[in-house]
Amino acid sequence: MNPKKRILILTPTTLPSVTGNAITVERWKQSLNKKDFLVEAMSTEGTSASDLLEQVKRFQPDLIHVHHAFRAGTLLLHSPFTSEGNGTPLVVSPSGTDINLDLKDPERKESVLRVFRMAHVIVAQGNETEQRLKEHLSELTDRIVNVPKAFSWRGHDRYDLRSIAGCRPGDILFFLPAGIRPVKGNLECLTAMARLYALRQNVWVVFAGPTLDADDTVRFEQQVRRLNTFARWIPLIPPEAIRSALETADVV
Repeated sequence: MNPKKRILILTPTTLPSVTGNAITVERWKQSLNKKDFLVEAMSTEGTSASDLLEQVKRFQPDLIHVHHAFRAGTLLLHSPFTSEGNGTPLVVSPSGTDINLDLKDPERKESVLRVFRMAHVIVAQGNETEQRLKEHLSELTDRIVNVPKAFSWRGHDRYDLRSIAGCRPGDILFFLPAGIRPVKGNLECLTAMARLYALRQNVWVVFAGPTLDADDTVRFEQQVRRLNTFARWIPLIPPEAIRSALETADVV
């Protein structure tokens, strides 16, 4: 009987942190486990290259999958990992931040490009991402593979978003599940909802997601409090209840 192939996934955060990165990686982990791979996920927040090397020596992965080139992949560029642990095949799945921000940042661009050049396969999670990657990585297009995003429910716990928001019968509930940071457009959405509320007083909006940018969160929280006649912010909805929350909203 052949031993299971081992995959180590590096990501900025893992469960129990409720972030997009953590949920995405957990979905991959569960799916790969069902296909008879042995998968471990490692959070890179607060992790050193020495920590990573120890994990690689312990787990002995057949493949390393980096999810988020800058925040997870740049660990691979540092000693001691570069001197001892760089023989394992590498897959990189960039985040939106990698493509939209880090590749435009003079202080981060070269590090991100180095991670991409190390990869045997670069996973694009959608057509737009694939096109953007090909624009930035014209010499690596043969390594880019389009694997569209999917989803899986973590559970079926009940979560009555309408009651929490304070909706009355007939009210229309908008729902934006996203961490609080500029690239997510939380403040812009809230501003747009304020204009809509000025026209229709039967609308509500609920934002759900953790703080990802401290300064942006301060501004966002101030505005939510000012507009609390129709707006709510819930920092955390348990992953097991997100299906119920989505189903009770009118517009997501």
